[in-house]
Amino acid sequence: MRKQRKWRSPTTSGTYRSWLAMKGRCLDPNNNSFDYYGGRGIGVCPEWANDFDRFYTDMGERPEGMTLDRRDNELGYSPSNCRWIEAPKQQANQRRTIRIAHAGFNLTLTEWALKLGVPYYTLWNRIRCHKMTPEKALTSLSLNRGRSA
Repeated sequence: MRKQRKWRSPTTSGTYRSWLAMKGRCLDPNNNSFDYYGGRGIGVCPEWANDFDRFYTDMGERPEGMTLDRRDNELGYSPSNCRWIEAPKQQANQRRTIRIAHAGFNLTLTEWALKLGVPYYTLWNRIRCHKMTPEKALTSLSLNRGRSA
């Protein structure tokens, strides 16, 4: 059964903007994000590529505060791989997100920072700049405490 849109022209809807952004990332070499999507082989299923109504039928109206997300970041945009999700959860699902398993938890670096009460960039710098193991980064005293100017 085909879902009926609640608006005549889709161009003002968030759902339509999400569809356009998805297509731009994957199909337009001039898009700023193309290298991270289309440039590495992430595509849009043929049913969605040129048919907003089909995308709308499969995905429905974008809920307020949600973004389009791929369940598996190595696969393209298709009905079986896409969902509407809250932005913070989508950010945790990005390839560049650092996940650390420690003390029985598997959390993102952002989640660890919140859990430990340490600034995100303190942990990030320990791992990326100071080449600490993730475990050492989570358990070391702050590198900047007690530092005088």
